[in-house]
Amino acid sequence: INDGPYVFRQGNIALVITIHSNKVIKKGIEINELRSSYRVTIPAFKQTYIIPTISARAEPAKYQGVEKIFVISDIHGHFQWFKSLLVNNKIVDKKMRWRWGKGNLVILGDVFDRGEYVTEALWAIHQLEQQARAKGGRVHYLLGNHEVIILRGNQEYLHPKYKQVTEQILKTNISVLFGPDSILGQWVRTRNTVIKINDILFVHGGIHPQIPTMNLSINDINRSIRDNLASPTETIEADETLAFLFDKDGPLLYRGYFEDSEEYQKPKPGRIDQILTHFGVKHVISGHTPQDQITPFFAGKIIGVDSGMQYGDRGEALLWNHGKFYRASVNGKLTPLSK
Repeated sequence: INDGPYVFRQGNIALVITIHSNKVIKKGIEINELRSSYRVTIPAFKQTYIIPTISARAEPAKYQGVEKIFVISDIHGHFQWFKSLLVNNKIVDKKMRWRWGKGNLVILGDVFDRGEYVTEALWAIHQLEQQARAKGGRVHYLLGNHEVIILRGNQEYLHPKYKQVTEQILKTNISVLFGPDSILGQWVRTRNTVIKINDILFVHGGIHPQIPTMNLSINDINRSIRDNLASPTETIEADETLAFLFDKDGPLLYRGYFEDSEEYQKPKPGRIDQILTHFGVKHVISGHTPQDQITPFFAGKIIGVDSGMQYGDRGEALLWNHGKFYRASVNGKLTPLSK
């Protein structure tokens, strides 16, 4: 097993832990607070990571004037599919370096669990976020339910590789590797759940029709979830709003757009319009519920972009370019999205 790096900030030292051929390698790097960033170089992986000296902070949740948006959802540790989508659609070069200028890349959560290359995907997103900002673009990594699962210490959906890493090699828990003292863990804890770009709303699961009646804003949702990622279950269940947001009808887990089931009754078109009006948007883009391909619902007002990457043998992205939507294939082919 090769895995890592896991980087922990300890005062003015960054403790870097990597696993190479099942051997644990630890290294301390002194951090110069006068510099904006420091480098973590892993010779065995032939990789260098740039890490900001200042701790990660919550990003704004609303953006205007964006001309092109590329959306990927539910990577679930399948790094090669993620990379191929980005490279072949010219979002990054073959070395995973940003080349999309002022474009915005949106990752709709669930990078964690199921697949065996979660760490690689996280570091790629972490680095691209900095590179894109330097070029006038943006990378938005939103929380999905599996981010919350991991941060709360649930190892149920881990790939066997990560169970071996945590239980046998490092003898720890995944919530420690991504705890508040780790660089990646701290960064994930600052993520938004819902963002608005131009007239489009992005969310992992979906927006339940009840949310407009609760008068919850984008910032209300983001703050409530972010501030309670570590709260005890009893605390969440005791608060009506938190209980709703973290449960099956909340934005991390809602599946009601796509089909009627025992758990969900598909909303009427008028309820969808109420959601759009409440947030001042024309579309809601969501993941979480796998489709055979990226699929529009409710005359294109809802677009499901979880194309089943979790299965490890497929995956698409959604491109929005100057007002038009396209399905972007893993080989770079674009197909207009029909309503």
